[in-house]
Amino acid sequence: LVVIFFYLSRKARLSRSRQYKPMYYFMIPVFAMVTAIVFFCTPIFYKKIVTEISVQGEMIQNISNYGDTFKSLGRFGSLQVDVKSIQDNFLFGRGYTDGSFRLKYEHLNFTNGLSTFVGRMGLIGLSWLVLSLFKSGKLIVNGLSGAGSGSFIYFILIILISFSNPVLFTPLFMVLQLFFLPFKLTPDERY
Repeated sequence: LVVIFFYLSRKARLSRSRQYKPMYYFMIPVFAMVTAIVFFCTPIFYKKIVTEISVQGEMIQNISNYGDTFKSLGRFGSLQVDVKSIQDNFLFGRGYTDGSFRLKYEHLNFTNGLSTFVGRMGLIGLSWLVLSLFKSGKLIVNGLSGAGSGSFIYFILIILISFSNPVLFTPLFMVLQLFFLPFKLTPDERY
């Protein structure tokens, strides 16, 4: 839905046709309203997320009862654990070697890559992630399509992927974060 929305809104903004301009201003509230209705009324979004958050919260509170049989925290369980870690080490994060964190959660699989990244790297790491994804996204989208306004959609797609998968520390996503470094940006491409 996000990709379709950005494609249509970009087409409407860049079009010289009078039919697309009103559609652009009409599309934003309609998209927001349809997305909200779908999110709150279907059983696979809001109700499932609320149930998953409460079940994983209970599992985290009783983690010592599960032992090694409890393997994965899930997206929202990972987020809950990482938020506690972020609150303790907001600026620099916990890093990779926080002994107390590792002892308590070392046998668990964290599936929320975004919160794990921020938990490990802190506010400084999050700032790097946002900056590098926007800069790399601008270069990639410019190279593929010749249009300069695609860094936002690239950023949104990477964030959506990393929320549900721990991919930000994989080689491909590290290369995508560092993609802009070997290229010199022209003055109109700089932020």
